[in-house]
Amino acid sequence: MVAESNGLYLGLDLSTQSLDAVVIDLDDALESAFEASVNFETDLPHYGTKSGFIYDPESKRAVAPTLMFAEALELVLERLRSAKCPFERIRAVSVSAQQHGSVYWQRPPHLPDTEKDSQKSLVACLQEPTTAFAVPFSPIWADASTTAACRAIEAAYPGGARQLARDTGSRAYERYTAAQVVNLALHQPAAYRQTQRIQVISAGMVSILCGNWCAEDVADASGTLWLQLGALRPRWAPKALAATEQAAGLESGTLHGKLAESPVLSFTAAGPIAPYFCHRFGFRPECLVVTGTGDNPSSAAGLAMRLGDVCISLGTSDTAFGRTSSCEPQLFGHVFRSSLDPLAYMPILVFSNGSLTRERIRGPDRSWEDFDASLERTPAGNQGLLALLTFVDEILPRLPAGLMYFAQIETESTSSALAELKLALLRPEDVASHDAVVRAVVEQRALAIRYYGERIGLPFPPQRVLLTGGASQSRGIRKVIADVLGAPVYVLERGKASLDAHVTPWNTAARGAALRAAYVQRGEQQEFADWASSIHAVRYRRVAEPNPDAFQLYTSVMLPAYARFEALVDAQSRTGPVSSA
Repeated sequence: MVAESNGLYLGLDLSTQSLDAVVIDLDDALESAFEASVNFETDLPHYGTKSGFIYDPESKRAVAPTLMFAEALELVLERLRSAKCPFERIRAVSVSAQQHGSVYWQRPPHLPDTEKDSQKSLVACLQEPTTAFAVPFSPIWADASTTAACRAIEAAYPGGARQLARDTGSRAYERYTAAQVVNLALHQPAAYRQTQRIQVISAGMVSILCGNWCAEDVADASGTLWLQLGALRPRWAPKALAATEQAAGLESGTLHGKLAESPVLSFTAAGPIAPYFCHRFGFRPECLVVTGTGDNPSSAAGLAMRLGDVCISLGTSDTAFGRTSSCEPQLFGHVFRSSLDPLAYMPILVFSNGSLTRERIRGPDRSWEDFDASLERTPAGNQGLLALLTFVDEILPRLPAGLMYFAQIETESTSSALAELKLALLRPEDVASHDAVVRAVVEQRALAIRYYGERIGLPFPPQRVLLTGGASQSRGIRKVIADVLGAPVYVLERGKASLDAHVTPWNTAARGAALRAAYVQRGEQQEFADWASSIHAVRYRRVAEPNPDAFQLYTSVMLPAYARFEALVDAQSRTGPVSSA
């Protein structure tokens, strides 16, 4: 038996474009012992994906070949072996995966258990003697072909969309598993009938690792539209299953039979790794597979988030999520069960216009240093100038691409009462200051996070704001977020250098999977964030402090003005020009 201190832990993150593997040694948990990655488009070109999936612009259907996930798993393990990773020292493994996507099995993923047969490729094993998958393509989170299915589910649910959100954490969104299943049952009824088990992608990957079907964890199950959000003991929501059946024209009571009996808590052992992986790669039979979860819940583990924290990820899209003991599900955003607590929540907000918008506003002839300088030259509150720009379709607020709105708070408007605030909408050409436009765009994102976050249950002011993503390097953006949210801002550090010094971002989802695997395998009882800190798995640097006067300005004037501004933009985008209010 290898000494406990020499154990390694493997985390896998199956994202939209790649499968990344991170191996950690708890004796030096801040660094990765081994890393490997498989890019779906470039490393597995025979599947014909672009950016990791296949998209039909006419139907807005987005799918990924399910066997591609299995081949990527085999290839990433091969790359770890080439890097001399000692698989015999890996004590446990867990999985993070893109949320909402679905896998459809017509038989369990039974894998060979003899050394001779385990030399076959994983793809071959899943196709012999018959294919394991009833549907060869998995709908993923980007699938927007299910709008009609969403409306049908909401119409069938007692109390409609609002009650559905209260019970499950979200109204029916196109990317959710429930709507994908409705489409399958309506348009591919034979494939649906052949399906014996429906899983989210993280559970599908864990099932392959175990060689048998495994259950979803509560956090990733939250992305199906079927989880009973507030149930102390995890369970599927009967009314949500019934509404899905009604929307799909299925016999009442039949859908549950295609799901795991119930979801499980996130810190749950799924079982030992399948003998196939022991023979093929050298894992030990006692290597534990820990239940997988979605990428955002796994990132919460990789960040060692505490109750009261808010994480803001500034990337292609901007995402804000928190760890909280209470929530208020709305007709916007999402509320998941927490992956770190038996009964806590993770409200999530997603904004489409992220790095692309900031890049467009910066301009091709200016640097990010110039962008920061613009923020430093302009005051908090931007002298009352607000902006709302959409270069792609926006989710929050729901607006089409191609809009460019500015508004000015009239100087006599000093009251915090929303009814007394006066705004004048401006034409873009009337806003002459580039610096003011830069600040308006950055403040808009921070104000929107607070505006929607306070309503859905994100903690405000947070204990800490954990800032990740490419734009987290901006000094000016850090300061705006600290002032608007009224909390100190932290960034992760890796080893002796901050993440600012790294070209590629740290994969917090993969690290979260590895840390969850270690936590469960070792039988830890300490609160997860405390344990992760005690082994020095995370290290933060405090990079911005809120200014009390600026926070008061944003709270009393800018936030109510932003609420009024959004209402004006929504009215104009629906009914025509609105000059002022």
